[in-house]
Amino acid sequence: MPCKTRRHAVVLGGSIAGLLATRVLSEHFEQITLIERDCILGNASHHKGVPQARHVHVLLARGLEIVTQLFPDLADGLKAQGATELDFGADVGWYQLGDYKCHFNSGINVLCQSRLLLETQIRQRVAALMNVTILSEYTTLGLKSTPDRKSITGITFHRNGAAEQNESLDADLVIDAMGRGSPSSQWLEALGYEKPKVSQVTAEIGYTSRIYPRKPNDLGGLKGFILSPTPPHEKRGGVVSPIEGDRWMVTLMGYLGEHAPTEEQGFLNFAQSLPTSDIYDLISQTQALSPPIPHRFRSSLRRHYEKLSRYAEGYLVLGDALCSFNPIFGQGMSVAAIEAQVLDACLKTSPEDLTDLPKHFFRKAAQVINAPWQMVTGEDFRYPEVIGKRSLNIAALNWYISKVYRATHRDTIVYGAFIQVMHLVRSPQALFHPNILLRVLKGSCPRSVGRQLESKAS
Repeated sequence: MPCKTRRHAVVLGGSIAGLLATRVLSEHFEQITLIERDCILGNASHHKGVPQARHVHVLLARGLEIVTQLFPDLADGLKAQGATELDFGADVGWYQLGDYKCHFNSGINVLCQSRLLLETQIRQRVAALMNVTILSEYTTLGLKSTPDRKSITGITFHRNGAAEQNESLDADLVIDAMGRGSPSSQWLEALGYEKPKVSQVTAEIGYTSRIYPRKPNDLGGLKGFILSPTPPHEKRGGVVSPIEGDRWMVTLMGYLGEHAPTEEQGFLNFAQSLPTSDIYDLISQTQALSPPIPHRFRSSLRRHYEKLSRYAEGYLVLGDALCSFNPIFGQGMSVAAIEAQVLDACLKTSPEDLTDLPKHFFRKAAQVINAPWQMVTGEDFRYPEVIGKRSLNIAALNWYISKVYRATHRDTIVYGAFIQVMHLVRSPQALFHPNILLRVLKGSCPRSVGRQLESKAS
């Protein structure tokens, strides 16, 4: 039951991070108001605040576990709408460092669907909560605070198209889930707070996506495919993911300006230029159901709120507003889910008046972010042209991780540990366990079942 002094919370931003935060808050506050700039009610459709939604998304195993704890009927709802359940080790083909990874039953299961379906299903469940109000097509203007500016007490906002009719909401807690373009740093600075330090890794990612019909014998019977470029010379890759409606979503990506074109022949030529022909063979033999849609992602961005010496009471930041990852690695939604779990734990242990909640939340959230941030940026730094602060041990770490990748071509034990780390089920330290370390460095394990995709159907 909500604490008696926790009357009202406001969540800014109605994408997945904001929706999950709202769901958590519903167990701790009498009333929650979620405010979103775009139109998110009524018929399901893409909205401007999530330009990446038309591309491949994945809710990693850890993220799926948390989200289905928050919404126990979500998995059934997604599957009823056509989502595909798959075992990541057995059902996904992955070409990396010149060979295909082996196939085995990993026990790491995920659901594949479009971002639109996932977000719509979550939003419907949040909107049905008795103590939640969603204000769609409203713009947040700024923060309200106590006279001494020690605490945030609410927000000012207006309905889109009615800028002359500003409104205000009082709140015991305000959460910014407005994405990487969040104005929180500026708002807090205007109230006399220090701006958080920012870590940025610029890799100039671009990707282009199309939707194709899906047939059971595509990709040799596999349910998905990943092609990772080999740095530093290869910069192009791609992903094929099943989505609802018996369709494939195909995303072609590239580093450092190597971006797939948006015209028909250019898109096909880009696919044909990849190190293997698997994606080209798939898309060249069927008619696309959608035009090529591009998206550009210049840099991963992390705001270090955990390092501030002073916090505004009653104000938190999470999701992409806290850390925005290179989307190629699919970490964003799952990290947002873990942050929602951290929020829940912090609220359970914080005093009713939420004293020191920001300090505790930001420090615990930083611990959650550290591992995926290091994994993602470490991969980006394999390209010398990528701009950002490199750690002193990055070369040695990447040398070892390359050995891990090569071991995954033949060794199901190493690949199993890697999949668990990738899906945030285990810490990256699992890859340095003595048993894994020995198998990786010796490289003497017999090759198991890594192979060309065509052989799976034979």
